[in-house]
Amino acid sequence: MTRQDYILIAKAISNTRYSSGNIGHYQALNDVTLELAKAFEAQNPRFDIAKFFQASEYGKMPRESEVLA
Repeated sequence: MTRQDYILIAKAISNTRYSSGNIGHYQALNDVTLELAKAFEAQNPRFDIAKFFQASEYGKMPRESEVLA
């Protein structure tokens, strides 16, 4: 995979994070993000998990106003 692929995936995760106000939805996204990051790192030792988490907004639960916007 290329850097552009990782960016595309992180952006998709970030965009999905705002589609539901359900707390379980955010936990599931965090779980998927973590598993993807582990797999990417295993495939590519130069993969930067911290950057991927930041780009995918790992762990961030939006405020209610962001969800309703």
